Amino acid sequence: MDMNKIIALLVAGLLSIATSATASSQEITPEHLAVAEEYVEMTDTGKVYEVSLLNSIRRVAQALAQQDPEMTETIVKTAREVAQEYIDAGNPLYKQFARIYAIRFTPEELGEIVEFYKSDTGQKLLNNNVSINSDLKAAVEVWENNFLVEYERKVKSALAEEGVELN
Repeated sequence: MDMNKIIALLVAGLLSIATSATASSQEITPEHLAVAEEYVEMTDTGKVYEVSLLNSIRRVAQALAQQDPEMTETIVKTAREVAQEYIDAGNPLYKQFARIYAIRFTPEELGEIVEFYKSDTGQKLLNNNVSINSDLKAAVEVWENNFLVEYERKVKSALAEEGVELN
């Protein structure tokens, strides 16, 4: 790649960072944030926190139980009790998620998005998001597995043409 292209990419990257910083430093009105919060609430974006929290709690309990398997029951009980504090405290990411949307969308745009999700089609999308995401994940996994096999075969074939034989 020539030096002019490298400089152009660096400048574009710096401009992107500067634009992002400017956008995130803008003052967001309470009304703007309220519409963003409504969107977060409607789409269950906040569930990301709950899933992450539960996964973290499970991982810590498993790691501690592995250190002393005889204490597993006590560890799990105590981990649940401590976890309840975090569950009761609510989602600390909720307002941050709303801010992320408020930075990227105007109040009017967020209003249009919220209105869409209130429509029959929007409700259908919301009600099917979990199964759609599950199907998308499965499709990606199938594609990825097939790609890995095909790609490895092609790389090994190309290496064999260069005299490199692998098992």
